[in-house]
Formats: sequence, structure tokens, C-alpha cells
Amino acid sequence: MRRCNSCWTYTFREVCPKCGSPTIDPHPKPFNPAVLTHDVE
Repeated sequence: MRRCNSCWTYTFREVCPKCGSPTIDPHPKPFNPAVLTHDVE
């Protein structure tokens, strides 16, 4: 399920059927603890 950033319509399409704007995936990316393990000097 995707969401339009302009009119907040939910759809399965890459482009909003209501206003024609590109849609985004509203769910956050999965947590990856490897991203947090870096050496800071």
C-alpha cells in the first residue's frame, strides 16, 4: 500500500489516481543495528 504525499490518498499504484502525483511507501525501513556500529574517532 502506498500513499500520495499531495492528497494523502492510499493506493497500490506508483502514481496517485486522484491527483497524478508520485506515491511513497509510508512505512519506515526496517531497523538495522549494523548501521549504528561505526567507529568514531
